[in-house]
Amino acid sequence: MYYDKISGRKFTDRSRKVLQLANQEAQRLNHEYIGSEHILLGLVKEGGGIGCKILDIELKHFKSLIGEIRSEIEKLVQKGPDIVIMGKLPFTPRAKKVIEYAEDTARTRKADAVNTFHLLIGILRENEGVGARVLNNLGVGIVGIELYGDLKILDQEEKIDQIAVIRARKEEIDARKKIDQNTESSLRILAGSGSRKKEIELDSIRILSRIKEIVEKHERDCLSEIREILPDEL
Repeated sequence: MYYDKISGRKFTDRSRKVLQLANQEAQRLNHEYIGSEHILLGLVKEGGGIGCKILDIELKHFKSLIGEIRSEIEKLVQKGPDIVIMGKLPFTPRAKKVIEYAEDTARTRKADAVNTFHLLIGILRENEGVGARVLNNLGVGIVGIELYGDLKILDQEEKIDQIAVIRARKEEIDARKKIDQNTESSLRILAGSGSRKKEIELDSIRILSRIKEIVEKHERDCLSEIREILPDEL
């Protein structure tokens, strides 16, 4: 376990490795600093943490996750001059903010240490950094990622395969909501026409109320099943 000398927070071995790899990635790009984009690259390059595994599921349509992220970063940030900077590079103010947000997330969740999931949340919460912009451009946002944290997924390899189950459940719930939104729209159009407008409106309200009950019950059932699979908390 690694302790941050300034904040006193503990970091898991994986999250410490991510920060070491971020330094390497900054050197590879001939940069004199570590930014949020380098932390993102370190997160993906480390490859085994919960943060990277979640990105694998969110961006499963890409053949090479690190290749795609590198490509996006290089669209936004130019390589530095052909001078290799050795040693430990300083963090930019935005990168420091990423780590502060990660520590805050770990503290709020009463976690023992900052892990790679917390670093991913930190990158997205610092939403003006290159790291967050890259993820947003690829379709990854803070709301979707925080869903995993709400379900108390641990940074353990035996739990990682079950993220796919949770992702499938999330997609199912999203699909149902979309169907219900279309149904609601159709009912409102129907209620606005014809001589039986008032009667249809009342029927529509009853139907929409029932739909809401069904969707809420479905969501509760899904979350209940998931918590049975993953009973532990960070």
